[in-house]
Amino acid sequence: MHVTVKKTILTDANFQTKILESERSILVVLYADWSGSCHIMAPIIEELMKTHQEKIQLGMLDVDSNPLVAKKYGFSALPILLFFRKGKLFDQIAGAIPKKILVEKLNALLRA
Repeated sequence: MHVTVKKTILTDANFQTKILESERSILVVLYADWSGSCHIMAPIIEELMKTHQEKIQLGMLDVDSNPLVAKKYGFSALPILLFFRKGKLFDQIAGAIPKKILVEKLNALLRA
């Protein structure tokens, strides 16, 4: 059975209402199409979100088109994964990371 992961497309304009004013747990992925690490992480994020999407929302933000949010949360390496709980930044990590670490971060967000 194929499960499609629901994604919210984020922009500089809607970030406040979609993320900072949300009561949900949200994984925000700041990415760029030119980033090799983003392409490496994309299938891992998709796979894990299939099992977490009922409890954690997925938001995607293209840093090239939305520089204000990218600047606010740093731009050391891509992708930047931001974990939000009820509008507050709970945790963040940047770059290509092992699947095990992402699982740990998602589980911590669910326990928060």
